[in-house]
Amino acid sequence: ACRVASLLVTRAMSDTWELTLGASASFSTFGIGCVGSRGIPSLAPQGGPPTLGTPFALQIGNLPFTGAAFLFFGYSDQNYGGTPLPFNLGGFGAPACNLRVSGDVLFSIPNVLGASTWGFLVPNYPGLTFYNQAFAFDPAANALGLTVSNGGAGVIGS
Repeated sequence: ACRVASLLVTRAMSDTWELTLGASASFSTFGIGCVGSRGIPSLAPQGGPPTLGTPFALQIGNLPFTGAAFLFFGYSDQNYGGTPLPFNLGGFGAPACNLRVSGDVLFSIPNVLGASTWGFLVPNYPGLTFYNQAFAFDPAANALGLTVSNGGAGVIGS
C-alpha cells in the first residue's frame, strides 16, 4: 500500500497594502481684501477646482475700472521670505490691507473695467498646494495707492 500525503503550506504576509487614489483637487478662499475705490476686491475660482490636465481659472472682481493689476502665485500662506504672513500693510499707508500669500511668481493680469480672469493648465503635480492673491494700483484707496483681494488656496488633484 502506498500513502500519499499532501502538505498544505500557508504563509502569513506581514505587509499592509493601501490603495491611494491621490490628492483630491480643491480650492478655497480665506481672509478678506481691503477697501478700494470700487469696494473690496474679490478672488474666486471660475469653474471647478485645479484638476490634473484641465484648465483652472480665477476670477478677480471689484478692481478699479482702470490701472495695473497683478496676481501673486505662491507656495506658502505662512511666510514670505523671512516675513510671517499675514503681513499688515498699514505701516506702508494701506490700513486694513494684508499680504496673505508668498509671491513666488508674479503675474500681470488684465484689468477690463474692474474685472480680470487668470488661468493655467493644471500640471501633473498631484498634491501640490498653491496660494493666490490679487493686487491693484488704486490711488484713491489709500496712501500706498494699492488695494488687495482675499487669499486663495488650491490643491492640485484628480
